[in-house]
Amino acid sequence: MNGRFVLDTNAVIALLNGDAGLVAILKSATWVAIPIIVELEFLSFPNLSAKDALLFEQFKNRVEVINLENTNQALTL
Repeated sequence: MNGRFVLDTNAVIALLNGDAGLVAILKSATWVAIPIIVELEFLSFPNLSAKDALLFEQFKNRVEVINLENTNQALTL
């Protein structure tokens, strides 16, 4: 692995639920990002608690949120 990870919604949910395997993998990451669509999916969950929303915001502040334009250099490096 190269230490660069783009997480999908399921991976974010697993990570925020404390998935030990995913936590271990990401500890050595040099770059972690989520596409903007993951933020939209996560925050649009109808039963999202205030606690989960806060946890997601804290997580989001530690990763890069990337747009999905085909000119986004973060996706090609």
